[in-house]
Amino acid sequence: MVMLGLLALGTPIYLGASFPARMTLADTLGVDGADHAPWARMLHTLSLLATVALAGTVIHRAATRRPQVTPAGT
Repeated sequence: MVMLGLLALGTPIYLGASFPARMTLADTLGVDGADHAPWARMLHTLSLLATVALAGTVIHRAATRRPQVTPAGT
């Protein structure tokens, strides 16, 4: 689950790290500053799939968890 969480954080971290550079390009050169690299789409897709898989794993574990019964003497 930790690894899925790291993959899910790929897009927010990428957007946060690249925002200042894109804003600088947009302000200086008058362009839109959008990311047109094909690798960004792959990162966003992988991040979305990891988020869905993480949510599914958490829901599955919560649904199949058995309540723990403690003995009366403890």
